[in-house]
Amino acid sequence: MSDAAAPPELDPHAICLRRTAEHRGIPTDVVMGSERALSTRSRTWLRISFGARDFFFSGGILLDGAGRRGTVLGSLLNGRGLGVSRDKVATKAALAAAGIPTPAGRLFGAREAEAALAFAAGLGGPVCVKPRMGSWGRLVFPELRTPAEVATAFATVVAQTREAIVEQSFRTPELRHFFVWPKAGPMLLALPPMVTGDGQRDIAMLIAAMNEERIRRALPGTFPVEVDDNLRGTIAAEGLTLASVPEAGRQVVLRHAVNRAVGGECLSLPGRIHPSYAEVAGAACRAIEGIRVASVDMKVLDPERPAAPGNHWILEVNASSGLMPFHYPSDGPEQDISGLILDYLEARAAGREAPPPAG
Repeated sequence: MSDAAAPPELDPHAICLRRTAEHRGIPTDVVMGSERALSTRSRTWLRISFGARDFFFSGGILLDGAGRRGTVLGSLLNGRGLGVSRDKVATKAALAAAGIPTPAGRLFGAREAEAALAFAAGLGGPVCVKPRMGSWGRLVFPELRTPAEVATAFATVVAQTREAIVEQSFRTPELRHFFVWPKAGPMLLALPPMVTGDGQRDIAMLIAAMNEERIRRALPGTFPVEVDDNLRGTIAAEGLTLASVPEAGRQVVLRHAVNRAVGGECLSLPGRIHPSYAEVAGAACRAIEGIRVASVDMKVLDPERPAAPGNHWILEVNASSGLMPFHYPSDGPEQDISGLILDYLEARAAGREAPPPAG
């Protein structure tokens, strides 16, 4: 798909939505406005019109124009659910109340470093340290295995946010499901950045070759892998340096975060992920009042086996999720998330919003 006709001021996720709308003949235009009262920050929004009913989209946030007040374009489509989903402690509480599994974890303040380290040790395995509020994988430190690693990550997070969550970390596949009321459907397998050895090139050369290939492909939403202290520490834990030459076929994980902003990849694998995980993701979104459009990140032991107690954990519900990974996966077919969103908005505009599933 060409970007030639897309207004440069729209964010890439809004461009995906606009293309699909225009393909369907749904009127769109670009407007400036804010999402809440008393905000001095105006930004660019995609307006999608169904007759007299307008909806607005920017940066993953959807507004319903029926709630328009003055300079505020509309009410949040996800309502209170957006605030809950941004607060990882509130999300855990909502999911726990619905009986949906999440990693064991606790919130600690900046002065509770000793208690945080003791809690981490009591988890009996690798831990993740992350901020209470955050997005795009910023300040998220998974797969920490030593007290020194936990202490460093904790100090880094609380220095910027004043509190941090310490929770279980799982070196297992991560799924991302997209939810459009009333159920979750399309899904991706999220992978950390990694290289595969050929027995000849060192890790630095393999990274350079991978980054060159990413530049050549110019896949929207894909970023090069930056060589930094986090990467050096990740490979050092495996006894490697940038000068190491991995044997042919050996996969070397470069960092444990899977977000594409730090070099991760998303694979579209229809038919290879058991549909029961979509049911779990749908239940997670419905457990948070107001959620209508969101994505869900989930750790699973084996994506091809059915969901069962003890083999999956919800990491995050994102009520301002991007669309690009589904439209431009690193490998596999495009998944038409934008089409599902437009179907929902059209039904909402017509007063035909589906009821929640029975049971």
